[in-house]
Amino acid sequence: MRKKKAQDREVTYYFQFRNRRKGKTKVWLSKLPTNHAQTATLLQRNRDPLSVNNTGGNTIEYYELESGEKLKLRYRVKIHSSPSSHQTVSLTSEERERYLRSTSFITINQEIKDVALNICKGLNTDREKAYAIFQYVYRQFSYRVRVKKRGSIHFLKTKKGDCGEFSALYAALCRSIGIPCRMLFGTFAVDVFQPHAWNEVFLEDKGWIPVDASMANVQRKQIWRFFFSNIRTLKPSHYFGNTEGQRVIFSVDTEHPCIPRYPDTVSHHSGKMREFTMVFGEERLVWGKELLKDKKIPYYQPMYLYSSSERFAPKGEDYLGNWKVVERGKSRLFLILKKTAAWLTIFFMVWSMITESTLFSVLYAVSVPFYGWMSALRGERTLVFSSIALFFLAIDLFVLFVYLNVN
Repeated sequence: MRKKKAQDREVTYYFQFRNRRKGKTKVWLSKLPTNHAQTATLLQRNRDPLSVNNTGGNTIEYYELESGEKLKLRYRVKIHSSPSSHQTVSLTSEERERYLRSTSFITINQEIKDVALNICKGLNTDREKAYAIFQYVYRQFSYRVRVKKRGSIHFLKTKKGDCGEFSALYAALCRSIGIPCRMLFGTFAVDVFQPHAWNEVFLEDKGWIPVDASMANVQRKQIWRFFFSNIRTLKPSHYFGNTEGQRVIFSVDTEHPCIPRYPDTVSHHSGKMREFTMVFGEERLVWGKELLKDKKIPYYQPMYLYSSSERFAPKGEDYLGNWKVVERGKSRLFLILKKTAAWLTIFFMVWSMITESTLFSVLYAVSVPFYGWMSALRGERTLVFSSIALFFLAIDLFVLFVYLNVN
């Protein structure tokens, strides 16, 4: 029996940034790339960029917003089901050099090299080595949302970090033994503001293939974290060479030159700051106030900014903007029905306990399997939710059978 071919998925991506600071804010925004993994088409934006520049495989749009002004964009994104068929299997010498370099975030030192060599002892091909490093990272480290210091060196010592830390260490280990690897910054293509970072590793016979050690780690050690999520999940080992097909890429890799030139700034490291501060390797950076020491922007997810004024009680949207991704077609319909079933399940369950009404108990028993079917149709924990749906359906049929026989 012929296996059904996976279909490309289409989503609509909405981005908005509002300058809630006093005075002018300068914004460097990554244009959604079109590459082997996705095709992005700009549908609408409320203002034109002052300049557009290509740096390190990314197209960066530059804007200036006065206090209270907004920047809005809307894209249609086609997520390719077979990324390998949309790329050429070769790298230029410039690309190879870029994806083998050591940076503040993806730092390569002797300790990193020794770890990588030990992992890959006795292995011959780049694929074997890249997979062995993937297994090491997702099995030996732990996922944690809050991170004080960033970069491959810190993560190697603490063994706890978020998706960015998993990606930085994986890239550093691969690069240290001559395998080109890069970080991708983007979002899960469902709902509102779900930023994520992962990797692509370059194999001579395949080109760029996706690798997500943090998601593999979560599925191995914290499977509950995505249990009721609208995101499909895979077996841990399948995150090497595959994704769930629900991602929008914002930008490629880290540490980019700033064009046009970033304003000259003074040190913000003394005194109390309300602005968000991060540590990259050995560098402390006040986000939106300065660059790394080599005059580079750390990364685009999907933007970087400069403002001379501080924002009282700033939120994440004051640094990264805000976005949402709306699915199209059957996936969107199933998602709407799933969310409706979830709210109805809660409503029916609460009212059945308050009123002790048989009607609400029956409706609750119907809404639960319906939620399970919608989750299964979306490919989310298919076996689990199909089993739950069948279990509740069997109970419903049994109760109905008893009721009909009694009456």
